[in-house]
Amino acid sequence: MIKSKIVFFAVFFLSSLSVAFAQKVDFGSNYISMNQTEWLKFGPDNSYDDALNLLNDEGQPIILIRFLSSVNVDLQSEINPEGIIYYANVKFLSLNKEFEIQDDKNNVLALLFRSNVVNVDKTLNVSNVNSLKGKFTQLFSNK
Repeated sequence: MIKSKIVFFAVFFLSSLSVAFAQKVDFGSNYISMNQTEWLKFGPDNSYDDALNLLNDEGQPIILIRFLSSVNVDLQSEINPEGIIYYANVKFLSLNKEFEIQDDKNNVLALLFRSNVVNVDKTLNVSNVNSLKGKFTQLFSNK
């Protein structure tokens, strides 16, 4: 009985945290909005099939996000017989820095927003980019 209460409260607490930190991501005609606040312009990157450019107010790319997949035989299972991993490669263009994260588009954008990697003047915040990059060191790509 006590174990089930502990499990219930742990699940309730963790689900409350995810709701508390959730960001509402909207793609308007020109801007990505976070919680109804315009954040950055966006556009496709014609060099890659599944990529998203985040742009400053002048339309210059500052962040490139590529959504990729890779095969990892160690992850082969009944649920994932081919061992495919889906991940995002995030490049901070003017800083020549990048990291990879196993998450979907909206969560990657929300992470970038919450991490304050973009200053008010739409330039990259070097300190916050370095901090974020330090948290995600695992590479999913075959480099």
